[in-house]
Amino acid sequence: MELAEDFLRFLAPGADRLVALAGMLAKRSLPYSILPAAGARHVLVRLGEGRPALVLCAHYDRVEGSPGYLDNSAACLALADFGAYNMTTRTFDEELAARDWYCDSFTTYCDPAGGERIQEITGGVKANNAVDSGIDYLCAKIERNEFYVSRRCSGVLSEIWDYCRDEDGEIVKVNDHFMDALRYAAFSAAQDGVVLV
Repeated sequence: MELAEDFLRFLAPGADRLVALAGMLAKRSLPYSILPAAGARHVLVRLGEGRPALVLCAHYDRVEGSPGYLDNSAACLALADFGAYNMTTRTFDEELAARDWYCDSFTTYCDPAGGERIQEITGGVKANNAVDSGIDYLCAKIERNEFYVSRRCSGVLSEIWDYCRDEDGEIVKVNDHFMDALRYAAFSAAQDGVVLV
């Protein structure tokens, strides 16, 4: 059986499982919140509105070297996939609107791999996926002090230090979902003539 790359990152010894889980959820376009409580960090993924009819739970923590080291990992993957499969596009639109992330005239740049689901998202268009050009654009903005990342963008900040090239000059495709989304949004907007200030 071949396991998904994001799930292998989640399983890796020494992995920050919260960051890996957040990456799995982001890859599946599932809006989530991290809720600190009683010294732990809980991840909440909510599908739909109103009182939940069903609550599904799985723990993502582990104790290194214990018999239960990876005991609930498959449940985390199953719930992430279940959520992605069962999340309606309407819920996605509602979540973005509730966060004031767009209005009717706002373009939502989507991962080009999203296929037919992109047309279901209000204002959804395929993002420009020119990797090298997008990275060069962002690097130029950063060098000119024209680009900053808010402390509230914890996903980007958790990935930015690992975003690199291998010895052949290729981007290392590990733990990069937020970085891809950042590049999609900023570079696609620039290519569409949007001035980022």
